[in-house]
Order: sequence, then structure tokens, then C-alpha cells
Amino acid sequence: MGNSPEQVLAVVQDALRRALASQHGSPWTLAPGISERAFAQAVQRQRVTSQLVTRLGDTLPAEVRAHHAALTTASDGTARDLHQVLELFTAAGVRVLVFKGMALAAQAWGDETARGFGDLDLLVSPPDLERAHHVLREAGWRTSNVYPTPGPSWGWRQFCRSECEMTFQRGRTDIDLHWHALPARGAFPEFEELWARRENVNIRGRRVPTFGFFDALAHSASHSAKDHWRWLRGIADVHRLMSDPRTWAAADRPLRGDQLLTLGVAAQLLGIPDGSPRVVIDAARACQRVLPRVQIVQLMPERSSAQDWVPGRGTLETMTPLWHARVRPQEFVRRLSSSAMPPWALAEETSVHAYTAAPRVLLLRASEVGRRIRQRGLRLL
Repeated sequence: MGNSPEQVLAVVQDALRRALASQHGSPWTLAPGISERAFAQAVQRQRVTSQLVTRLGDTLPAEVRAHHAALTTASDGTARDLHQVLELFTAAGVRVLVFKGMALAAQAWGDETARGFGDLDLLVSPPDLERAHHVLREAGWRTSNVYPTPGPSWGWRQFCRSECEMTFQRGRTDIDLHWHALPARGAFPEFEELWARRENVNIRGRRVPTFGFFDALAHSASHSAKDHWRWLRGIADVHRLMSDPRTWAAADRPLRGDQLLTLGVAAQLLGIPDGSPRVVIDAARACQRVLPRVQIVQLMPERSSAQDWVPGRGTLETMTPLWHARVRPQEFVRRLSSSAMPPWALAEETSVHAYTAAPRVLLLRASEVGRRIRQRGLRLL
């Protein structure tokens, strides 16, 4: 066996399958002919370092285990910041759900370190957004990008309508504050429903509220589809959740098209879990058409900054998952509106009237697009 990207990816998938069924069979060993370095790099690129180490342990190359140790150490500060923010929100009367990251690791894997180190993702009710924003600012967190300031301006109202999250930073911790769990309205339950079905997970000895099991599966599946199944980490999360009987016991609605495709991809790449409901088996059959694309995407290098100059590229990339999700036509309009009037273009707009603010925002956006096109053209000369 050689060390082609396809072969190394197949070995990573095999290790992940073994990790998901670590109670069965003989210990995992690296396939002959695959270099430890190539394997470690692929594991990091697929973001499954911690999932593998927490399940396979010492059978993995030393470089993989060292990376997991570094991720675990880095997560200590994040856990402390999480508990502080939850205390501040509780004192301010702001309900919050923690999702993805350590909360998902604890729920899906039974180990808060099993997904590595990342941002904090917090979901609040839309009416609580301004209060949550104030709490974070008072505690020293600052927005890491340019966003409109909460208040009566049309720019802030438009931002809240067209977007679903904003990022705050303090020290080494980033907080993604969400007021909708997904960009598409109606593609996922709103906060009140999620709060009523919440579960608590243990993070560093403290109970933390997160999504219910079925909601966690649906969200993880949608998020993986949005990324075009680029990383095995999200696919493995879905596999763990769909293997848990508690997930299906909590099912209260059909899964959407994009979510079913993710279940099928997880079943095809990592195996159909024992005792799976019919929906998983059907999804495994229905996803065949996207599997070739999944491997292509997983083998692609990280996006270069040169690709980001194309205006609207990000919006176009979100359209396919929206189509699979069969969302309302209004959601396509919302995404186009977000592209035409991104947060940075709304940030300085103070007028409370759309008829005054919107033309200025669109003119600013058009000027920026023109500048980027001219700049790109000069680079090509």
C-alpha cells in the first residue's frame, strides 16, 4: 500500500470505524506501507484526532496522541470561560443552550475532550440577543469582526433578520453567539422548542444545558451537509448520535433532505449501526449519488485566500444544502440579501429608515465588489 491521499484517507476512515466499534475485535494497527506522518496529517485535516485517541489510545502514532494532548490542554481555558459565561447569563436572566464543541462531545461521545479544541457556540432566544450582547461586552468580550451595534438602527434590524450569529473574542476564547441554530429559518426548531427538549451534559464537573438527542442529531447532520461533508469529524458525530437509542426515542418529526443525506453518508463511510431504524437504512441507499463528491471534497486542500475574492462565492456554496433541505423560497432570498448586504456594510448605518439606509448599504457593497475585481485584475496582469 502506498501513501496516496486516497489511500491515507481510507486508512483514517478504517481507524474511525474501529473507534466507533472499539468494544469489538482486535486492536487497531496502522496499515503496512502508510507512513505515520501522512496518517497524522490526514487525521488532523479531518479533525478526528481526539475521537481516535479517546477510543483507540496507545495504538495510534505518537504524533496523533501528542496533538490530542495539546488540544486537551488548550480546552481548559475554554471550559473555564464557558462556566463563567453561563453564570453571567444566569444572573442576567438569559437562557442559553450550549451546542457543538465540548457539549456535543460529552453528549455523543461521553467525553468532553473527544472533539478537540474549538469555539464556544451559544444559542439564545432572539428577544434575549441584545441583553446577551451587553453581558458579553461587560465581561470583556469584543466582537472579532465588524457588526452593527444593537439599537434602533435599520442596519441592526436587517442584520438580525438576515444573519444568525456573531463572534466575540477574549483572550484565546471565541464565542459564537447565535439567535437561530441554522441560517435557514424554519429548517430547525426555534429556541423555545429546543429549550423545552434540552438535555444536560457534564463538562468539568458542572451541568451544562444542550440540545436534546434528536435535535443534536438533526443539527449535526445539517451542519455537516452545509460543509458538503468535508470533515469526518461531523460525520462521526452523526454516526455516534444515530447509534444511540435515546436519539430515536426522542424523534418528534421527519428529518429533512440534507439531514437524511448526512445519515446516509455516515452509514456508508462508517457502517450501519446495529439495530438502526428503517430511516437510516433507506438513507444509506439514497445517498449513493453524493458519495463520489464527498471523497473529492474530503481530499481537497484547505481553501486558499485567493478563492475568497469572488463576490457571492460563499452564498452560492450555501445554496445546495438549502436545496437539499427543501426550505421555503424565502430562505434563498434571505441568503441573497445577506450576500448583498453583509454585516460590515451594515455596521456604520445609523438611520432607522430602510428607504434611507438600504441604498447607501448597497452602494457601499457595490463599491467594495468593484474594488476587489479591480484588485484581482491588476494581480492577473
